[in-house]
Amino acid sequence: MEKKREYARKRWEANRENLLEQRRKHRAVNAEKLAEQNRKYREANSEKLLEKNRKYRKANAEKIAEKNRKWREANAEKIAEQKRKYYAANAEKIKERDRKYYTANREKIAENARKHYAANVETIAEQKREYAAANRKKLAERRRKYHAANAEKIAEYYREYCAANPKKLLEKNRKYRAATRQQAAADQFFVMAGAAQQISEAIGKPNKKTT
Repeated sequence: MEKKREYARKRWEANRENLLEQRRKHRAVNAEKLAEQNRKYREANSEKLLEKNRKYRKANAEKIAEKNRKWREANAEKIAEQKRKYYAANAEKIKERDRKYYTANREKIAENARKHYAANVETIAEQKREYAAANRKKLAERRRKYHAANAEKIAEYYREYCAANPKKLLEKNRKYRAATRQQAAADQFFVMAGAAQQISEAIGKPNKKTT
């Protein structure tokens, strides 16, 4: 057995290009036949192939991940274009799939989102701040359109919220009025202090003698 393997290896190394060309021609001539053979083999050995593939991926996880990462980096534009075309051609299908998944996994998705937010609070806040600063007009227009299209819905939501949280709103308004009064008092103090300074400076100036 070892002698046969060694012979096959040497023959492959010595005739690599010729053998590859022979295989290519054979596949081109017998494409349909080979496809059918492969299909039947996969159907008859599906569990065996899945197990083999699982073991290979488990044994070469890092190698496969690195290979995939390099491929994605080298084909970023191609992948983006493929995604764009797929989403454009299957918009309704994707929406329905996402809706079903969200309905079936609502709690799981909420928990994942909560963990992600808790682990990345500062990063997310910074991203939101940068996006808001770069898209101020766009966001304002979006809010205006939303409020115009959902005026009754928003009014009803606000009415229900006020009815359900009267004490909370009273406390919020009290704090707001207290803060406003403090700010007004501080502003008044600085105005009066500035006026007093001006008066003091005016009194302190000596009168100019005329000759």
